[in-house]
Amino acid sequence: MEPGLRTGWGDARRRKRVRRPRSTQVNCIVTDYTLFAHVIPALDSVLFPGERGSPVTIGLNSSCMNTLELKVPPPAVTVIFGLAMWGISLVTFTVEVSFLARLVLAMAVALVGGAFSLSGGIALRRAKTIINPMKPEGASSLVTGGVYRITRNPMYVGLLFVLLGWAAFLAAPWSLVGPVALVLYISRFQITPEERVLTPRFGEAYSNYKTKVRRWL
Repeated sequence: MEPGLRTGWGDARRRKRVRRPRSTQVNCIVTDYTLFAHVIPALDSVLFPGERGSPVTIGLNSSCMNTLELKVPPPAVTVIFGLAMWGISLVTFTVEVSFLARLVLAMAVALVGGAFSLSGGIALRRAKTIINPMKPEGASSLVTGGVYRITRNPMYVGLLFVLLGWAAFLAAPWSLVGPVALVLYISRFQITPEERVLTPRFGEAYSNYKTKVRRWL
């Protein structure tokens, strides 16, 4: 075979082996800097809102993120974050505290959470309105008395305290990421869509209630 033809054949093979970069398209997850730029302000507005009842946005504008709204029951979310906290405690440092001290502190904090959740559930039952957090459109009355004078979402506050108690038992400082993540998740995917449904349903009464009582504490 002539050298020129052999060289051309080799060049053709090399050209075939050249890998062209593939374009990737991200449809559901926003990965730009806005997520990180807004997480801290979002957390601040959740825990210490300058204007009570102000909505929380964390830069997740994708329509796919909206599909998570009212989809996962808050207790299930709490269990998931609790398991994640346990995993974190296995790979990070822990504080040297006796088992008894951790147990007592954890139970005390969790009992506070249980009191919030139980009080909220009892108040809703007495008002004969729906308790299912996945169907806020079924609410038949606006409950503003009892524990609802302290927080608009006592049952979610209860779940938060349960995770705080769990963090105390684990004695792993990094496990506190769990309660923070719970606040952000519940605020975005549970409370915000609930408020979107309840505001037109109860009108001015609900708007006034939101200006007087915080989402959390």
